[in-house]
Amino acid sequence: AYDFRLRHFLPDAPIPDPRIVIVDIDDQSLQAVGRWPWPRARLAQLLERTAAEAPAVIGVDILFAEPELSPLEQLREALPGQPLEELVSEDLLQLDDQVAGDRLLARALAQNPVVLGYTLAASSEASSGRLAEPVYRLSAQQRQELNLPRMGGYLANIDSFQTAASGAGFFLVRPDDDGVIRRADLLLEKDGVLYPSLSLAIMLQYLGEPALDLVTAQSGARSMLEGIDLGGAMIRPTAAQARVLGPFAGPRGRFHSLSAVEVMEGRVDPELLRDAIVLIGTTAQGLHDLRATPVGAVYPGVEVHANLLRGMLDGSFPVASDWASR
Repeated sequence: AYDFRLRHFLPDAPIPDPRIVIVDIDDQSLQAVGRWPWPRARLAQLLERTAAEAPAVIGVDILFAEPELSPLEQLREALPGQPLEELVSEDLLQLDDQVAGDRLLARALAQNPVVLGYTLAASSEASSGRLAEPVYRLSAQQRQELNLPRMGGYLANIDSFQTAASGAGFFLVRPDDDGVIRRADLLLEKDGVLYPSLSLAIMLQYLGEPALDLVTAQSGARSMLEGIDLGGAMIRPTAAQARVLGPFAGPRGRFHSLSAVEVMEGRVDPELLRDAIVLIGTTAQGLHDLRATPVGAVYPGVEVHANLLRGMLDGSFPVASDWASR
């Protein structure tokens, strides 16, 4: 019933929000550039070309959980026990340091306002990568009363990338029991501190990294979360456990979307990117970032983040009171 009502009241042809632009690693880009995963040097090129048009912030809906071996590192693995200094010239050794993909991408991250994504897991299995800094530390009373979802492990970006980036947020989006994504977590707890979602981390960067605070209200003897204060910009209302109903603007394709290959080749209108929130993600069929939502059974995950950002910018999330029966 909720899905039917949401679709019924959607605007027929909403104007794309100029504040949010998607740079899409789409099928056209894969055909032109090559199959996924792309070399880190190519991703660094995409990031630099995007940043050259002066967007306000760039969110990357891609996880970099493992390092990429440079050509000489691959040679070292292929020829174990043989010193490379005896096999290649000094010039090649120096060149390898300059063209190593991870170094190029880390440099691009450090020079631009980029927010990375990572994933959190409920289980406490072995974690890897460098977890970003939390945005809030819960008191013992808050931890007990607010009862936010608690995570045990994480899969994060490699240390050099996370250190270079301006911020990071989790891109975990938990579907309802029927597999449809209607709600999204904005905050998740791990070890008594709160971590932001990718969309919330991007919003914090966009607003100049204000301190985040929780707005609570008494409900009998307990405190309940009513909203999230981003230095005066309020996200309200939140549903139970810092979740929001997705403010979907319509079926897929309701945001300006630029093919990644066109961005890399300079074939886009630079005014579309200037001062915008840019999300780098994918809609390609084979890259497994398509989700079921009330507005489409095959919906790009990157557009879920875009809708959440639009809701934050407008302060307009569908209302679902914490005490309501759903």
